[in-house]
Amino acid sequence: MLPTSPSEYSKLRTTEPPPSPSAGDNDVNIEMNELSKDQVSTIELLIQGMTCSSCVSKIEDALNKIHGVLSASVTLMTSTATIRYVSDVEPETFLKVIKGLGSFEATILSIKSPPQNKIISIDIEGMTCSSCVNKIEESLKDISNIHSVSVNLMLKCATIHLRDSTQYEHTRDQVLDKINAMGFTASEHIETAAQELTDVNVDIHTQEISLWKKRTLIALVFTLPVFFVTMYYHMNLDKLFTSSSSSDHEMPSSHQSAQHTNFLADTFVLILTTPVHLYAGFHFHKSAFKTLLNRYADMNVLISMGTNAAYIHSLWLYIYSNFINTEYIVSMYFFETAAMIVLFQNLGKWLESIAKQKTSTALTQLATLQSKSATVLVPRHNRQPDFTNDDEAWILREDEVSIDQLKVGDLVRVRPGERIPSDGAVASGRSTIDESIITGESKVVSKKPGDHVIGGTFNHEGALIIRTERVGGDTMLSQIVNLVRQAQSSKAPIQRYADHISKIFVPTVLAIAMVVFLSWLISCRTGIVPTEWYQKIQSNQSNPLFDQILFSLRFAMSVLVIACPCALGLATPTAVMVSTGVGAQLGILIKGGEPLETAHRITAVVFDKTGTLTQGKPNVMAHLISANQRQQEFMECLEVAEQSSEHPLGKCLHAFAQSNLQDSTERMVQCHDGSARAVPGEGIHYASREHHIRVGKLSFVCRDMNQEQQANAVSSDDRAWLDEQESHGRSVVHVSIGDRMLGFVSMHDAVKSESKKVVKALHDMNIRTMIVSGDRKRAVKSVAKQIGIKKDDYMAETLPVDKVEQIRLLQRQGHVVAMVGDGINDSPSLAQADVGVAIGCGSDIAIQSADVVLVRNDLTDVIHAMHLSTTTFNRIRLNHVWALGYNILFIPIASGLLYPFYKVDVPPYLAALSMMFSTLFVMGSSLLLKMYKRRNI
Repeated sequence: MLPTSPSEYSKLRTTEPPPSPSAGDNDVNIEMNELSKDQVSTIELLIQGMTCSSCVSKIEDALNKIHGVLSASVTLMTSTATIRYVSDVEPETFLKVIKGLGSFEATILSIKSPPQNKIISIDIEGMTCSSCVNKIEESLKDISNIHSVSVNLMLKCATIHLRDSTQYEHTRDQVLDKINAMGFTASEHIETAAQELTDVNVDIHTQEISLWKKRTLIALVFTLPVFFVTMYYHMNLDKLFTSSSSSDHEMPSSHQSAQHTNFLADTFVLILTTPVHLYAGFHFHKSAFKTLLNRYADMNVLISMGTNAAYIHSLWLYIYSNFINTEYIVSMYFFETAAMIVLFQNLGKWLESIAKQKTSTALTQLATLQSKSATVLVPRHNRQPDFTNDDEAWILREDEVSIDQLKVGDLVRVRPGERIPSDGAVASGRSTIDESIITGESKVVSKKPGDHVIGGTFNHEGALIIRTERVGGDTMLSQIVNLVRQAQSSKAPIQRYADHISKIFVPTVLAIAMVVFLSWLISCRTGIVPTEWYQKIQSNQSNPLFDQILFSLRFAMSVLVIACPCALGLATPTAVMVSTGVGAQLGILIKGGEPLETAHRITAVVFDKTGTLTQGKPNVMAHLISANQRQQEFMECLEVAEQSSEHPLGKCLHAFAQSNLQDSTERMVQCHDGSARAVPGEGIHYASREHHIRVGKLSFVCRDMNQEQQANAVSSDDRAWLDEQESHGRSVVHVSIGDRMLGFVSMHDAVKSESKKVVKALHDMNIRTMIVSGDRKRAVKSVAKQIGIKKDDYMAETLPVDKVEQIRLLQRQGHVVAMVGDGINDSPSLAQADVGVAIGCGSDIAIQSADVVLVRNDLTDVIHAMHLSTTTFNRIRLNHVWALGYNILFIPIASGLLYPFYKVDVPPYLAALSMMFSTLFVMGSSLLLKMYKRRNI
């Protein structure tokens, strides 16, 4: 259901991910609570170089320690950070802090200044150095209404704080004129459309995939020969030394031959392994070095230590056996181990990058719906557009413009087979529009002049002329994309314990690896471990200590490489990303990981009645004029009071009054300088200099009457009529002017066809259902009876505060409560509920108090949202069980726990392969959520 007036659009707002609390920042947070909204900005950064949840924790901790930061939330899957901070903090501060932590590179995606007119944001082209910045700042300070100026050379923009917001436009024009007069090119900053931000993410992910692919292929080219040569050489070397040791007189020549072969093979393997280790593995070593400098450890440290231990120890053995003690026989090198670990790690990162990109395909598909250009119709001078006939003589020309050049009010031609470029209303033409990709509604929708259209939807057979109403980042499509992006960047509560584990995981693994190495080495030195376990070649030239070190080091390297913090860090965000994207495609917009997780625990659902359980399209069934009152006056009062109403009942009453007004130049009710005020749960109060008109409940419309007038406001005949209407389940509103009751209107809003089966489905799930409505008791009782809600589970004639109190009562009883409403008068109860669900909101998709917004006006989507939540949370559980179970099981095996009993061990290169598959299992498990379909109810 699309908005029918500009006032509905004023509700549109983009929510932000919930802030991530940071220990030690209480003093900052207390200060922030005292700040007004016009002092807080939000910046979104793209961060490259993060590999696991340890990186996330480190960056979040560092950002939250910056003075002036309200909250910082970093997401591994989207490689983004969202920071809320005091507007005086320079954005470069965040970039410098992140870069100083290690091998991270941060790029600014967007900056959102406070949403009011006390700040002007200006884009400036032509600045080359800091002198340009100083020149502009000094010049702008001369403008009296400017409180402060901050010009940013890197971002090519200026942020200007005003003294008086009422002079916004005048001051903005002064600023633009001054900057342009200095030789620069200045323009007011327009918020970037969601598609542009998504394109940046897609480009970054594409580059990341290409980079890992390049590293993998280089490693593969060099590692394959290393592997085959090493395997062949060692098999034959064992045979050679076995035969040479069997006859003493042949030993010298056999030994010399073996040494020569040994030198050639080892040199060949060393030459091929070195570029793999130093080039394909350079990223791991660089990241590990920088992270250790910053006194923390991540997955890169484990990989780098494992490969460096293998490479450096093998290099030392190569030098020792070939140049220092040529009689020494090396029984085992780790060159192939170092190369294969690097190969498998790069391969894993390549496949992981591809999988990450696939998790956001739903978001990418939504963003790419936006047209790149639009055909704007330019009217002739002094000619108003005429849509009454097919004559288009008023058109001077048609301009093909970029979509970011569209302005509100532009007339745009949309031909058959094209996408609607922007939100707007049909000015001319008729057609059918496919809105399925936005709303999830499979049927095409007919459009005629006056109907609203959504940008990004597909026009079928008819040509249309659209008058734009929302452009750029304000369109419904952009807001959906932004909402989904922010939801995917938020964290589910279950992620907190994974983040906690990740902080201690790598140091714990390092400690385990050291204990494993020392334990095996001590066992070898003390004779607990038999000689044949570690001495592969029986020869007088072998060195037991070297063999013991190699044997022990092999287990330690396996522990380092097999440990997988990535799988644990990706278990939750991958599932959240996929499920929120799938939900968006189905018209179910879930605002973050917390409502997504909470929805599966719902035990009670509270429904509003009008527009939720009913169709929200009431019809007037009858009306009654009070004794001695006139119908014309009744209709005039009703029409005046409801003329600006946004509620379905109000719109219905206004249309009814207009259709029944008699044609007359003289109105009975004269109202000047009047205004209407909606009183939630009560009705409409219209006040002017002449009259007070009230429409709503009996107690409300009688407030301007004395006690005697109130007692006689409804006669016995009127009461009989009211009882008759309410017995049919109809809603009745009362109309009064001053101290006179004018009459009554009876309306009926049909129950939605799916309401009964939705309530039954909830009961089958052991979920309690309730109706809490402001309507009369008989009307509510009738609806409850029709859809199967028990008589003790409905409340009538409630005010908004009563709805909130009922939800609190359920929560005190231990229920996890979902409130389902149409988002018009339900904001307090939606906010109080554990999960607030706004249904049938059309393009009003960013209702502040709702946790879940259902674009379609279909109650079954409540079940689908809960089922999607349950499916997602079960997948998150599976991912966590796998990630934890893998590490708990395989780290002991890699450490050699089974070796004394079954001679079972995990070579380091197989450990690297196992670690890769562990991460890919979690990614693949989450990607299976893309197969989710609406269930049959």
